Amino acid sequence: MVEWTEDERTAILSLWKKINVEEIGPQAMRRLLIVCPWTQRHFANFGNLSTAAAIMNNDKVAKHGTTVMGGLDRAIQNMDDIKNAYRQLSVMHSEKLHVDPDNFRLLAEHITLCMAAKFGPTEFTADVQEAWQKFLMAVTSALARQYH
Repeated sequence: MVEWTEDERTAILSLWKKINVEEIGPQAMRRLLIVCPWTQRHFANFGNLSTAAAIMNNDKVAKHGTTVMGGLDRAIQNMDDIKNAYRQLSVMHSEKLHVDPDNFRLLAEHITLCMAAKFGPTEFTADVQEAWQKFLMAVTSALARQYH
């Protein structure tokens, strides 16, 4: 179980209220598939992912990014028990989809990068980033739980 300070909770929840999942999600997913092309193997049914331009214009990539970011709301609503909240997703990603658990960390890094670009240093301060990264690491750990 992750322990949160009041400042961390406030930072995470305040930032979450400002996030447009339909903006940040697709941006992060596109970046992941372009920068880390080996992650594309899990998205063969998304069609053409052969170039950066194809990825940038792929509606299925954008939709999945929105779904992933929207799914973070489950962690927001269950901050004190993220592992149990993500139990079924962990099983699905491990046993059905066979996703490399390191991909969760990679996507979290791209989400953080997109958040920093969106909010800049005045809103995405070092303290906010620290809390947000702690939150995303709790999520990635929960998703990877089934692998252990």
